[in-house]
Amino acid sequence: MANTCLDSTMEQLTRLGNERGLTDPMKDQLQKFQVELNFLKMFLWCLPKSEEAGKNCQLQFAINSISSAVEVANKGLYSAGLCAIRKKKGRNWRLLTSNLLENVEQFKSDIRKNCNFMLHFSVEFIKASLTGEVFNFMDCIITNLKDLRHSEDEQIAPLSKHISALEEKLRFFRKFFDFTAQRCYEHQKFEYLLVHIRSWANKVACLSFLCWINKNDENMQCKMNTMISDLHEESWPCASGVTGMCLGVLKALKLSAYDTSLMGEIVADFVNILLEDTPAVFRDRIEIIREGLIIIIAFLMDSPEDCEDEILTQAHAVVIEAASLLSSVCLEEMNDNVIKKKNFLLSEILGKIKTLREVVRKFYIYIPDASEFYSLRTHGTGYISFILENLAKMQKKNANFIPFVKQKVVIVQKELQSLRTCLTDKMDGRNEQEQLKDLWRRIINVAYHAEHVTDLCSIRNTRFWYTVICLSTVIEEIKTTRNEVENLGSKNPGILCANLNSMHLFPAQASNSRIDEPVVGFDDEAETIIDRLTRGSEQLQIVSIIGMPGQGKTTLAKKVYNHPSIRYHFIQCVWCCVSQEYRYRNALLEMLSNVTELSSHDTFETSDDELANRLRKCLIGRSYLIVMDDIWDIRAWNELKGSFPDNNNGSRILFTSRIHKLSWQDECKCYFHTLRPFHEKEGWELLKQKTFHKDECPQDLVEVGMEIARKCKGLPLSIVLVAGILGKSKNSLYWWKRIARSLSSSHPIDGSMDILELSYRHIPDHLKPCFLYFGAFAEGQNIRARKMTLLWISEGFIRTTDQRRLEDVAMEYLMDLVNHSLVIVSERSSDGGVNRCQVHNLLREFCMTKAKEENFLQLIHHYDLGNYPSNGCDVDMHRLSFHSSLFHVTDSHPVCSPVHSIVFAHGMLFIGTSFSRTFRLLKVLDMEKLHLDDSDLDALMSIVHLRYLAISGLITKIPSSIANLWNLETLIVRAPLLVVKIDLPDTIWQMKSLRHVEIRPCANISLGDDKSEEFYQLDNVHTFSSVVLCDGRDAQILLRRLPRLRKLICSLPESGKHRGGSCKVVDLSIRSELEALTMCYHWVSTPKLPAIEFPKALKKLTLFNCLLPRTGISAIGQLPNLVVLKFRLIDFAKHTFYMKEGEFSNLKFLRIYNSEFERWVVPAEPLPSLENLVLIDCTKLQEIPSSFAEISTLRMIKVRGCSPNVEKSAQTIFEEQKDMGNGDLQLICW
Repeated sequence: MANTCLDSTMEQLTRLGNERGLTDPMKDQLQKFQVELNFLKMFLWCLPKSEEAGKNCQLQFAINSISSAVEVANKGLYSAGLCAIRKKKGRNWRLLTSNLLENVEQFKSDIRKNCNFMLHFSVEFIKASLTGEVFNFMDCIITNLKDLRHSEDEQIAPLSKHISALEEKLRFFRKFFDFTAQRCYEHQKFEYLLVHIRSWANKVACLSFLCWINKNDENMQCKMNTMISDLHEESWPCASGVTGMCLGVLKALKLSAYDTSLMGEIVADFVNILLEDTPAVFRDRIEIIREGLIIIIAFLMDSPEDCEDEILTQAHAVVIEAASLLSSVCLEEMNDNVIKKKNFLLSEILGKIKTLREVVRKFYIYIPDASEFYSLRTHGTGYISFILENLAKMQKKNANFIPFVKQKVVIVQKELQSLRTCLTDKMDGRNEQEQLKDLWRRIINVAYHAEHVTDLCSIRNTRFWYTVICLSTVIEEIKTTRNEVENLGSKNPGILCANLNSMHLFPAQASNSRIDEPVVGFDDEAETIIDRLTRGSEQLQIVSIIGMPGQGKTTLAKKVYNHPSIRYHFIQCVWCCVSQEYRYRNALLEMLSNVTELSSHDTFETSDDELANRLRKCLIGRSYLIVMDDIWDIRAWNELKGSFPDNNNGSRILFTSRIHKLSWQDECKCYFHTLRPFHEKEGWELLKQKTFHKDECPQDLVEVGMEIARKCKGLPLSIVLVAGILGKSKNSLYWWKRIARSLSSSHPIDGSMDILELSYRHIPDHLKPCFLYFGAFAEGQNIRARKMTLLWISEGFIRTTDQRRLEDVAMEYLMDLVNHSLVIVSERSSDGGVNRCQVHNLLREFCMTKAKEENFLQLIHHYDLGNYPSNGCDVDMHRLSFHSSLFHVTDSHPVCSPVHSIVFAHGMLFIGTSFSRTFRLLKVLDMEKLHLDDSDLDALMSIVHLRYLAISGLITKIPSSIANLWNLETLIVRAPLLVVKIDLPDTIWQMKSLRHVEIRPCANISLGDDKSEEFYQLDNVHTFSSVVLCDGRDAQILLRRLPRLRKLICSLPESGKHRGGSCKVVDLSIRSELEALTMCYHWVSTPKLPAIEFPKALKKLTLFNCLLPRTGISAIGQLPNLVVLKFRLIDFAKHTFYMKEGEFSNLKFLRIYNSEFERWVVPAEPLPSLENLVLIDCTKLQEIPSSFAEISTLRMIKVRGCSPNVEKSAQTIFEEQKDMGNGDLQLICW
């Protein structure tokens, strides 16, 4: 009978089994046929192709008979079956199947006496078998063993366990050969093992066949038991020769980096089968042996090039010895003497395994033990929770974990959970006893180590044996640490705190920070400086404020800079932070941003000379004031002065510096003003204001408060920091006296550093890593608050136990730092929050020192990994911040550095050919200051653990491999305007962890197949900006896929590829949580704003380049939660901005920029909540409505580039407001 005929019959049965309407009886019948034909097929595989077999007439007659029966059935079986199922006519089906079953049973009877042929096949035939045929043969046997295992026959059921063991071994060999067939470069070893296992498999087939044909023979069970025992001995682990053959093949494999996972599975299965029959009495040692053998065998397969042959020979011998010993353990009957003897031998093997394991551990890459890891003691149990969350996500995502490794990762997870519970019950990270401080540091180090190792084991290309070693090491470290905590608590119960209220397991408290308080003190100093700036010679002159750190130089300069008389006197005011880390280009860009708008092209493409010339042109003919804050030497002036024309109109330069004698050689006259310390009264006033704001100071605190102010030595920074400490219990006399006693009477600078240390010590532990993170950024840098808080979240600093968003909690942490006077709010957002922030230079120096002391962060100023380690840089620090002009990493550097966060604080030459190879475990990568291009991105997509990625440069498209970044939460991409748009692949919809996507200038995102909406939905995205929406239908699809969207910036081009049935009206109301919306219409002719149903939750709205009809204004005005409204390039219908009674009732901020309207019509009591009004380049507007004088909430009016009548009406409103008692209102016209 031809195999094709049998295969065709079996294929027909499979097709019938998939038919609808199949009855249960017929389904059972089909399954029975498949079982019978599977065994028949196996028999034909086993049939000896020899002369002796050919001479057996009875055997040949039986085969011919069954072949004829199958051929007859094959011709009409399928059609008869279809007729029985569909037409319910089963006569032909019953006839065909009845005849076939009878022939099968007759065949079984005829060949029972011929089974012995199958036990004596010639080796020559086995060698001739093709590898593919052997694989098919094994698959056939496995199928039949599975069928036997599920058989309910009384004679077969007792053998089920033994059959299952044979099936497991055969499955392993099938997998083993599949893996090694194409990888083994010593074919003779492979063929030799294949022949041996083919012979063994043939006997397994014979056994299963005997079971099939002798189900009802009670006398056969004994014979089959004997055969099973013999087969076990021939294969594993009793036949140590098989172990040696398998090892020989494994050692002769040529493996690629992509084989790690499969190799791990093969090795783990290999060892599991070796140990499967070990008696239970040895189980406590077996697990250690299991892990040791897995490591050693994997090492033999994938050993480093520099490994000596002697080590490999020793490893091979240990495996063979272990297999032989395990064989004897399985075969011998157990009694006390045997157990004692085997335990002794197992102990010897364990010793050899442990010795080899330590030898193996020294190879490949170096990963520090927990004792060598770098972490912040105060990072606390919150970070352990962060790691546990990440482990859960990792296990869910990495479904292809090697089972043995996955078991280890689960153990790490459980041990960390146990440790966290123990810590929550027993310890407080603030405990200052040295014994506990050291223990606490080790606890957090262990957590960092656990994170590093589990990250490493999920990365492709990591050597399997090293992964196992690292996981086992960290498990032991966690257990040891937990036991230490428990023992310490039981021996010294009084030494441990019972709560953890300082850790960030608890939500941050709401902040009530005052970030717009008036500057106290220096009134006479300010008058002197203002007089120097506004009077005297018409030639360009310089005024330099000199003072020690923390004395208030920048504060005084800002007070002068923002003074109304200065704003009135100078047409152009420019602020530039020079700092010790001065860079010519950065200074030019900062000054230009004060006088004109900068594009991404200006930032990245324009040369330094072009920028300098552009700044000079902006200043020519104008009276200007340039403030150069924190200048350290005259080099900055010498490089920048060419951009400052002497217009002979009284222009001035204002320096602030801690250097008393700059090397001054210039034709410009310079006046040096040495800043005095605060008077005692000024110091006390500042302390009161910063502590109590507008409240009165209790009388019983005055005396001690004045003492505190005196001890601050007249340094405003010290006073402000102490106020932040006092605010912790601002009405407690005991607390104030305690702080007064802690202040020294040392030199002002030393005293200031002492106060910094005191202030740092008294902030809650959860704020400390957030504060130290400011040290990663450039001196004087105004950092976007949003950027900083997203970095904190990605680092795991922000934890919350309630339902609040992490972003909201992070902003509260920032405001807490402001309240403690550690962070300065340098720019407010339009809704009154924090837009940009910074720290005082002295505080930044403290952050850098403390971060290095706590092993939290390292700043690197001169870095070239190509020369590592000659430069002495420590790249094993957990976080690095690069401030160099060059970043260079080559293949010579070790792979998988433990660094988890990198911030590039400055633009620099980036040569990162091996960057992703070296820093594969990064979670935070901020490259926003660099200039990359498309060719740099593919490598970054292999850093799979990234949670935060910010890139910048000439980027036109994001590769589809970005979906590899399974844990990415924040994606920031910035490109120059010449790019127009950046293409995002449809694979981005697979990134379920995404929370914030920020693309500049805008993203052209592939929406993919909109029929699979559930697959494309991103439930966690809160921010998406800026995205191109070609039509209303695109917008609807996008909004449906982002159900939790809170902020959207979209660009709507005039023309696009419109799909059939698309609509142009956008229904935004379906996103009920949307709070911030920006819509930019990029049309040649100004389009009319379509009827849009805005969501009621909307708080911020920006419209760009559209015609706004009165109905559109009313629709916006009726939004109940709208707080911020910005118009740019807006044409109002009939050139009139109409506002009706009751509209814009909660609006606090209104900015109208370069918009076409002449009249502004408002009700008698307009905008009852308005605080800020900004009008820029509204050249046709006639005046601001006079009824604005009735708005009692008004705090700021800014007018620039408008008509004189608008400025005059603003001045009138300002004066009327002042007369009504609104002393807080500011008017700025320029």
